[in-house]
Amino acid sequence: MVPLTIYRRFCTVFSMSRLLLACLLIAALGSFSAAQAVDSPGIYAPVNGSTLTGTTVTFEWNAYPGATAYWLDIGSTAGGNNYYSSGNLGLVYSSTVNGLPTNGTTICVTLYALIGGSWSPNAYTYTAYGAGTAGVMQTPTPTSTLSSSSVQFTWSAGTNANNYWIDIGTSLGGNNIYSSGQLGNVLKATVNGLPTNGTTLYLTLYSLVGGNWLSNAYQYTAFNALAAAGILMTPSPNSTLTSGTVTFDWTAGAGASAYWLDVGSTSGGNNYYSSGSLSTTPPLQVTVTTLPTNGTPVYATLYSLIGGQWFGNTYNYTALNASSAAMQTPIPGSQLSTNAVTFTWSAGTGATAYWLDVGSTAGGNNYYSSGNLGNVLMTTAPNLPAIGRTIYATLYSYVGGQWLSNSYTYTAAPGAVMQTPMPGSPLSGNPVTFTWTAAGTGVTGYEMTVGSTYGGSDIYSPTGSITSLSTTVSTLPANGSTIYVTLYSYFAGGQLQNYYSYVSGP
Repeated sequence: MVPLTIYRRFCTVFSMSRLLLACLLIAALGSFSAAQAVDSPGIYAPVNGSTLTGTTVTFEWNAYPGATAYWLDIGSTAGGNNYYSSGNLGLVYSSTVNGLPTNGTTICVTLYALIGGSWSPNAYTYTAYGAGTAGVMQTPTPTSTLSSSSVQFTWSAGTNANNYWIDIGTSLGGNNIYSSGQLGNVLKATVNGLPTNGTTLYLTLYSLVGGNWLSNAYQYTAFNALAAAGILMTPSPNSTLTSGTVTFDWTAGAGASAYWLDVGSTSGGNNYYSSGSLSTTPPLQVTVTTLPTNGTPVYATLYSLIGGQWFGNTYNYTALNASSAAMQTPIPGSQLSTNAVTFTWSAGTGATAYWLDVGSTAGGNNYYSSGNLGNVLMTTAPNLPAIGRTIYATLYSYVGGQWLSNSYTYTAAPGAVMQTPMPGSPLSGNPVTFTWTAAGTGVTGYEMTVGSTYGGSDIYSPTGSITSLSTTVSTLPANGSTIYVTLYSYFAGGQLQNYYSYVSGP
């Protein structure tokens, strides 16, 4: 007979052995079930009924017994393929699909297995990735007008977005003006060189959400520099300038903090004039004195400083086509026949006034200076020397605000020259003896007349020429009036006359 204590120990050991055996059996069955689930025919990843983690998903499956090919369709409805259709994959056991929706809707997947020449469908359902939202533009305010050609754009973060990209173009979705490329998690971008002509700009903000670029489109009006810049008013653009000295004036530009005017022979050039920076204090004008007068094109560029940037508007003009007057009589280079010479000239193109100087040196006026003659085309220079020396005449034409000059030379008349009384002096009374120098070679005689008018002979007129170098006049007035003396020198080929004036004695 077995003792009771030994029996109890045996029963305890046996019971524990059975429990261990049961546990091992259960573990084995569980492993078998898990292996059987992984190895079951059909899609095992992603797990049927799960929520997808992105827009790009790799579907994997186990082989169906006897299958010779597979085909994967994905759509928004059971059996549909509006999202994806693989076509015949052969004995491939996975397929990566891009561009799946990100709106949390139901996605229907059908895996076909070709068994015995027939396609056998197997259906699965998933929930689309709930991707979140794209970034939203904050500044500048959409549809607003930009304030410069350099703008910082900022936007709010999109839900689950991890990258951004902005494009700017002149058409919807375009990027002919700017394309940032991938910006990462940055929520702003500064864009330089935007148009300044008031055109419509289209901005597209892309947000990378779940592997898919989501976009929001916005519209802006480009900064209009022409509207904000000063506008040249006079001279009228495209007109012909009336002078070589011109005052340019302009209207104030909105927001302009300074101006600058360049004038040149080419568009944007400044070889004629450059003002440097000008204040905005009225009057808004500048006078240019160095413009050409030859009819060539002239370009004026008015710059306005707006927001720290110079914006320029260019205007076209035609320079004054001017020419100075030309001497007609006496013929330039000729010998004068008298010491009282009437000079005549042709009108200069664009000339509004004339001035004649006559002197003993080039440009001099010690013999005569007419002063401003206005539009008169002639003047008489009295009392020029008559001793054969060179005389210099300078004819000035006032054209386009400038005095243009032409110079001429002459040989003084070789006739007799009055000696006493000194020409222009007051006489002492009656009688008065006039004396003169001998004329040049070939003189045949002399004659002197006295009149109350220039060239007249009403006070004294002799009966003929004389060979002596003096004559006495006893019929002069004594009332302080001006009297005019004409001294003739006769040659075989004609005569020369010199004119003088005096003040009669008391």
